[in-house]
Amino acid sequence: DRYSAAMDVVLVRTYKARLNLTTSFSKSNESVENVALSGSWDISKYFSMSGRGSVKYADRASYDFQVRLALRL
Repeated sequence: DRYSAAMDVVLVRTYKARLNLTTSFSKSNESVENVALSGSWDISKYFSMSGRGSVKYADRASYDFQVRLALRL
């Protein structure tokens, strides 16, 4: 048997900022749970920052994080 569930939640959504939380769970031969957080922020007309992070729980936990600062010309 295999089953899975997922949930997406918007925590913040404004003119300049967005923040989302995603979680999922699946079960087959092993259980896998994934939690992710992503967001972005328009700092000014020219600068923006975005980031994401996730944690995956299975036999071993794995982590992934990224932050980006962008300049628009």
